[in-house]
Parts: sequence; C-alpha cells; structure tokens
Amino acid sequence: MKIGEAGSEKVPTTVVHKEFDEDVLVANMRGLIPSWIGPHVLAAPGLAEVHREALRAAYCVERPGPTPGERLLGLRTLPAVLEERRIAPLAEETREAVRRHYRAEHGRWWLASEYVDELDQVVLMSHLADRSAHLSDVDRYVISAALDGIPGLVRPKVACFSMVMDTQNYFFYRKHHEHVPGIMLIEVVRQAMYAQYYRYAALARGEVSLTIENLSVDFLGFVNANYPVRIQVEDVRTPEQIAATPTEERLATFSQLGRVVMKATMRANPIRMSLFKRLRNIKPPAKARFIPTKNIAPQGVFTWPGSPALDGRIQDLSAGGVKALFDGAPVIEPGSQARFSMLVEGMGFVHATLAVRWTQDEHGRTGVGFQIVDIDLTSVQRLREAIKNFTFVNTRRGEL
Repeated sequence: MKIGEAGSEKVPTTVVHKEFDEDVLVANMRGLIPSWIGPHVLAAPGLAEVHREALRAAYCVERPGPTPGERLLGLRTLPAVLEERRIAPLAEETREAVRRHYRAEHGRWWLASEYVDELDQVVLMSHLADRSAHLSDVDRYVISAALDGIPGLVRPKVACFSMVMDTQNYFFYRKHHEHVPGIMLIEVVRQAMYAQYYRYAALARGEVSLTIENLSVDFLGFVNANYPVRIQVEDVRTPEQIAATPTEERLATFSQLGRVVMKATMRANPIRMSLFKRLRNIKPPAKARFIPTKNIAPQGVFTWPGSPALDGRIQDLSAGGVKALFDGAPVIEPGSQARFSMLVEGMGFVHATLAVRWTQDEHGRTGVGFQIVDIDLTSVQRLREAIKNFTFVNTRRGEL
C-alpha cells in the first residue's frame, strides 16, 4: 500500500509506541471476516448505513445453512461449492488452501471454514472468484469495522494489516534500496504485533506496555517496494501455555503477490505502565556528564539576584550539575547562586537553583560549571528523563 491510497488509515501512533505519524508503518488494521453471516447481521440495531451497505455488497450470495431451511449470506469471494475439475489445474499452494478450508464430498468441495485466514482468502479469491467479485484490503478494513459493531459476534483474535510502503522514510531509505530493507520489515513486525495485542487485550494501551523478550525472523524472499504487502498476526500459544505463563507469543506472516515472503515470531511480557516507569526511572551516575543530542533547548536561562537574566549555551548535564558557555565576559563569581530554567520538548521546564563551582575563559567566552543545590521533585524527574532519552555520555569529562 502506498501512502495516500484512498480509504487507507494508519494505526494510531500511540498504539505502536510512536510520536509522529510518518513513523507508523502499518495501516487498515482489521480482523478476519467470516465466510458467511446470517441475515440478522444486516438488521443489527445501531449499524451505520455505510457499514450496512458494505456488508450487503460483500455478502451477496445466498447459501444453505446447517439446519434445514436456514439461509445464510456467503462472502462473494469464496465459492460455496467447487467442482473437482476446477481444483485439478491449480497450483499446489492453491490446492493446499482449498484442502484447508473445503470439505471433499461426492466429487465436489464444500466450503467448511467459517473463518478463512486472510492470506488464504486472497489466494482463493485470486484463482476462484470473478475479478468483479474481488475485495481490496480497504474493502476488508471497512467490512471488519462493520462487523466489530455486531453484538455477540465472536471472531478469531487475528489482526491483519497493510504495510505502509514509505520509500521516502528518511531512516530506512536514506540510501536507495533495490528491495525493502530488512530492518524496516523488523520494525513493521514490532508495530503489527503491538497493535494486534492492544486490539484484543483486556487492558488498554496506557495501562500496560510490552517488553520484548525474543524476536525471531525468517526472511523467505525479497520484498519489493512497488507491490502491496499484507501482514497477518496471530496468537500461537496453546491454552496450556496461556494458563501457565503471562508471556505473549505472536506469529506475523508477510505476504506479497500471493506468496509468503517473511515469518516472524515474538515473545513479549506485558508490564503495568506504573511499574514500567519505575523501572525506567534510573538515576544517572553522579560523576557522569551528558551532552544533549535532541529535544533539549540549546540554551538555558540563568538569573542571579539583582541582575538581568543571561542565556547560556548548555554544554553538558549531570544529575547534579550543568556546564554552560556564556558569550563575552560576564561577571560570574564562584560561590554565587543563580536560578536556572531549561526547556525539554514534550516534558516542560526543569527549574533549579545552581551554585557556581568554577569559571574559565574558553576562546573569548566564559565557561561555567554549576552544581545543583536545590531542585523540586518534578524537575528531578524531568532532568533524569531528559538525560536518559535525549543525551549521550560525555566521555571527555569527569566531575564538574
């Protein structure tokens, strides 16, 4: 799927642990759609008219139900009955898909699976349904959204996605590639698995996070950037495993042009956000100094009593101090104290009282080492988060 395809909708940034929409690489998250539905589904109360029309267009083939006289509405891409002569000339992979979902009886094959996984659905549709009956991934997305609102309809906990084939993505495509880079596909795996987990988890995003324990990837073929890629994610644990351990395990299968090009399994552990934040709130070593790399304003504001505020360029930070560089030769006395404010993007200001430890001339500018002597708890937490996320250790310096 190319960015901007009509009807496409990226997964929300928060679901895949991203801040910016351009970093989201999965779209049109959808569940499996059934091979047939009862007529009552179309009459479900509260069903939006646009969804009713989508279901009516997709389920337009009448077929007998399991009880005498019962009529069901079949999905137009899956023939209810296949003659043996239609099966014989098909490729072996397609015949395998038929055998997985159809039952042989008296020289015919009868559709038996209430749910056909999407990858098999696409293969069967491509070889057995008229072109006019085909469904696009956007169609499946709309149909799935309609079925999400049907009370009492229990569907497999499988999620399918369309990959956002963003060949303008700076991180993955700064260098031209003849195929989709593997590192990009690995990030797609992570995003798709996280999104599938949050789609079906009893706990909402924001209450829990996932910590990856293991990720195993089998690259089965090159992925081209100019054809759509479908991803299907499913839980592969047995009921016994689910009962015995909280560890989640998912399988992601990537398909392009009707063939599987990649499989990946991921094991991850859910963790409450409150615990997650506590575990991540690590106090930096007191003697370590850190150079800002992003999201920290390059200049802080320093204010001495009775003097105008000075802007100082932040050279490095620590849990206990700041080094700053001032233009010119301002009078800054060792031992004096100043109020300090520093903006961290996405967090807010860090405020503290600093004491001057030393000053030195640095090529016509004044370098000053400060020690933090007073700071509130909120600023302590913001400073730690800023150091952890937006700096790199200054290997040239020890203590201030």
